[in-house]
Amino acid sequence: MVLVALMALAVALSDTTVGSLRQSHARVTDTSLTLSAESIANLAFNHLQNLSNLSTELNLAKNRAATDDAAILTDEVETAAIVDGRSRLNGLEPRATWKWIGTMTVPIMGTREVQDMYVITATAAAGGPARLYNADGSQNPIEDVNRYRRRRVEALFIKFPQSIYRQAMFARKGYEFMGSATTDSWDSKHGASAYGTVASGANGDLASEGSIVVQKEENVKGDVNPNISMPIPPLTYSPPATAIKLPGPSKGTLTKTTAELASGSYVCTSIDIAVNNGITIAAGAAVDIYVDGPIILTKDWVIPVTSTVRIFQNDYDADLGQTTINGNITIGCPQNPKSFQLYSLYDGMDAEGEDPVPWDIKMNGTAQLGGVLFCPYASFKLNGTFDMFGSMIADSFRESTEMGKVNGNFKFHYDESLSDLELPFPPSLVVVGWRSYDLGFAEFTNPNEPNPALRVRYDDP
Repeated sequence: MVLVALMALAVALSDTTVGSLRQSHARVTDTSLTLSAESIANLAFNHLQNLSNLSTELNLAKNRAATDDAAILTDEVETAAIVDGRSRLNGLEPRATWKWIGTMTVPIMGTREVQDMYVITATAAAGGPARLYNADGSQNPIEDVNRYRRRRVEALFIKFPQSIYRQAMFARKGYEFMGSATTDSWDSKHGASAYGTVASGANGDLASEGSIVVQKEENVKGDVNPNISMPIPPLTYSPPATAIKLPGPSKGTLTKTTAELASGSYVCTSIDIAVNNGITIAAGAAVDIYVDGPIILTKDWVIPVTSTVRIFQNDYDADLGQTTINGNITIGCPQNPKSFQLYSLYDGMDAEGEDPVPWDIKMNGTAQLGGVLFCPYASFKLNGTFDMFGSMIADSFRESTEMGKVNGNFKFHYDESLSDLELPFPPSLVVVGWRSYDLGFAEFTNPNEPNPALRVRYDDP
């Protein structure tokens, strides 16, 4: 009796152990499936984000909507997933597609806007393979690929607006707006109307991804928008191979030009203007200047109202010097801020990865600047009496390790015509929705089997 009881217990334990092992295997498979599907979606998303012609591809996807065609990204995902010469996830080739699905209203930087909506569909599979069986019980050589366990991830995304100059000033970190600092707005009508020649408006907004403390509410003629999201698009510093070296014939510090710069691309190691308006720009010219290092503006540099100067500043070793706008000077084009645009990757770090001073770019003195400043990694030190015509985007406004502060007699005049100025970079994609679910199994049958219960059998996964 004891022996029989022990044998029965052993059988029960064996059944329990087998059942537990199967459950454990199923849990591992579920986890692996979920991770694989999410990895496929992430690889597909990263591929799209890094396309140099992303704007074109987004438009093509919208054009395909009439036929509901989805673009296949499987090859790109496989290439990105290569490990040890294999490009299979979970032992099965991944499947990824994307397409435009319509429009929806989403919150953007304190407002709600209608945006095009796209979806990435990523599918992962595990288990099996399941096989069809013939009526006589023999195994059919055809694999029933639809009987793999499959999981799908759908990621909804939008193109973050390229026209992000929608406020007088924005900082990724929070700040205090104090003292005699003020904001207002006007519409230059793309240079046709200078500030003061038309009535000032109330669109001198403040914005931040952090908190904003306003000491005197009456000084802000506009909205205060704290805790808003502004994804930073991928920034690159890539001077064209055909860029003309300044001051010439080799690349060095640009202090002045011997002739007006015509439309085209130029590159130099730094800018340090030696005399007032030492760098001259031809009327109506579209000039791109790539700067490897510091920019020091202590003399007038006035851009013609019909011209456009875009400065692309690379990140550099902070020990080479700080970027500075200082003195009783005029920089850019107060009448048409679009004429002067600064796009900077500078983050204030030295070669050892340390921050020598709390601020990275200093704006000081009795000066006026007409332009747009896109410096999302830099901390600004704002001091003195300064009139800013246009819009600025920074990492922070601080001159110490404390919370950022805008103080002194700074006056920010937002140009409402900047609302349609787009960044000269590929757009940034933002995921706004995500769901994951199991796919149902297909019902494959063997038409030669009269008994429905015997038409299909499957291997134990």
